[in-house]
Amino acid sequence: MKELKSILGFTLLEIMVAMGLVAILASVMMSMFEAQNKAMAQVEERMEQMDVLHEIKGMLQDAPTCTETFQSKNAISMPEGEVKMLRVPDGEHFRLMYSSDSAFGKQVGILGYRLESKELADGESGDVAGFYSGSLDGYANLFVRFARKNGAPISKKIRLRVQTVSATDRKVGYCQALGGGG
Repeated sequence: MKELKSILGFTLLEIMVAMGLVAILASVMMSMFEAQNKAMAQVEERMEQMDVLHEIKGMLQDAPTCTETFQSKNAISMPEGEVKMLRVPDGEHFRLMYSSDSAFGKQVGILGYRLESKELADGESGDVAGFYSGSLDGYANLFVRFARKNGAPISKKIRLRVQTVSATDRKVGYCQALGGGG
């Protein structure tokens, strides 16, 4: 009988235990693979957001684009939805770019733009751009709110150099995104 057992191979119990171990290992590997894919998607989403934000910042470093986009908007507190897209000079006309409620890349969508500042003061020289004397000069934050594929929307900030038309009006007369990181 012993010779017969060695010829037949594995018992049913041994096969069942081996299959159970393989199933457990496969389950662990699948959960690790899913976690890795989720992390990769989040990194890809953040990279696309940063790419779009970098492009927007580059366009706003051009003073005519920044000024045309935010001209006559409240430099102290412009609510989201007042500006729906960037106005980029194109010869004698303007192209409208980076519209809110538009998708860019695989995962990035812009929900809106919001401008706010607590750093405007009476401009002594009145010559940030050489336009307005008796205005407010300083810095404002432009918040670009991005939709996310999974999760709550996220806002990213661009720093702007701003000069208002007058100290009382507080409407943007000139702006330009600051260079460098941020």
